[in-house]
Amino acid sequence: YGGDLCEGRYWQGLLESRAGHSRAVDPARKAFAWLSRAALKADSEACRQLGELLFDGRGCTADAGRAFTLFTRALLHAENAEQAGFAALGLARCFERARGCGLSFENAGALYGSAAGWFQEAFDAGSWYCKRPLLEARRGERRMAQELDGRY
Repeated sequence: YGGDLCEGRYWQGLLESRAGHSRAVDPARKAFAWLSRAALKADSEACRQLGELLFDGRGCTADAGRAFTLFTRALLHAENAEQAGFAALGLARCFERARGCGLSFENAGALYGSAAGWFQEAFDAGSWYCKRPLLEARRGERRMAQELDGRY
């Protein structure tokens, strides 16, 4: 449900469109419900995706503090470089924007750097999905270095 590109809009015939039980439910709300159950078991991917929903307020009320906690749990339970990279990227965004934690360009820069390293490792191992987040992590690392340097 979290990756539903149709956002719940599927073909429905006349009968289905009139049936009360087939009313469209927001896929993000369904994703939130299922990911909440999986996150209770400390599944890294579920914690990270649930953190993203809470950070953005998709399918639920935004809660940056809980998102920060979930990103931290995701990083602690990461099983591979890709999961660690996504969790670190989420934490770096939190520190950069002071959402769920205090503002810290130092921590954000370090986490962006770690995320870039993990994404590079995953990308080199054949995970093409990591290409865009790798670029985001590298840009974030440079942006934090510029913020700390103070020269624009």
